[in-house]
Amino acid sequence: MVLRSLVLGVSTLSMVVLLLSSRTRQLMQYLSNFELLIKAAAISLIPVLTVVACASTPNFNLEGTDQKVKPRDVVASPEAYRSKKVLWGGLIINSSNVKSGTRLELLAYPLDRRLKPDINKDALGRVMAYSDGYLETLDYASGRLLTVTGMVQGIEKAPVGEAMYSYPVVNIAQIHLWPEQDASGESRVHFGIGVVIH
Repeated sequence: MVLRSLVLGVSTLSMVVLLLSSRTRQLMQYLSNFELLIKAAAISLIPVLTVVACASTPNFNLEGTDQKVKPRDVVASPEAYRSKKVLWGGLIINSSNVKSGTRLELLAYPLDRRLKPDINKDALGRVMAYSDGYLETLDYASGRLLTVTGMVQGIEKAPVGEAMYSYPVVNIAQIHLWPEQDASGESRVHFGIGVVIH
């Protein structure tokens, strides 16, 4: 009787172990499949994220560009910097179409690693940037951020309020208009996956 109970107990225990083992294998298979699914999703997002990253950074040819030249350097010594290729960016103050193209008045700021003007840093002064072609002034409107490369042409004097101001002048070679900002300074273009509840 004891032997039969013992055999029955061992048999039951073996069945429980087999059942648990089977469930464990199923769970492991499920987790493995889930892991593969996550990896596949991540891999499929790489091209999308690459395109988004590339789209948000100007694809400028910076060969021959002196990135250390600041607008105030040109104001202090215009002839020393004439025909130098520079990389500047800032906040558009005014845009207007002129006889030869479009004139953009910028309040220059230091550029971040993406070449975007960092308006949280101190301004570097005002700049006049000229485009040989006509730009849509509604797109290149006051408050938009812009990054340009181009050749320094010298100085232009123009009034700012009641005072005369010496603007460094750059003839635009390459131009990048950044997406519009909301009041917090964040881009109004967002990419993501998920559910938003308001």
